[in-house]
Amino acid sequence: MLWFSLLVRIADADGSIHPSVQLRGEGLRADGVVRLELIDEREQIRFSSSQDLPASAVGSELPLLSFFPPAGATPDDVLRWRWDLVVEAKGRRPAASSHHLVPAGGLDREAEIGAARV
Repeated sequence: MLWFSLLVRIADADGSIHPSVQLRGEGLRADGVVRLELIDEREQIRFSSSQDLPASAVGSELPLLSFFPPAGATPDDVLRWRWDLVVEAKGRRPAASSHHLVPAGGLDREAEIGAARV
């Protein structure tokens, strides 16, 4: 089984968004891909990224593409949107999570999606 958590940090200095994913569980036999989409309250995709997932990433935190809030949005808006994360690796069915973020233990400017398992 593969478990993952999406972590999101916001830089106080410039408001940039820094997502990362923590992968836990049984190792991957092959490299894969991580896809992230942010969906606003009107069901519009406001940000999308895809990047390689090395099989060695299980047991670590993998930084995803950092970005700034899209035009007309604030960092707080971005944190309220739905975050869709898909982890795909050859020989496994895709692991997907679609949730709104929740504050991580009362820390400011940081949020996470709870672990999903497959």
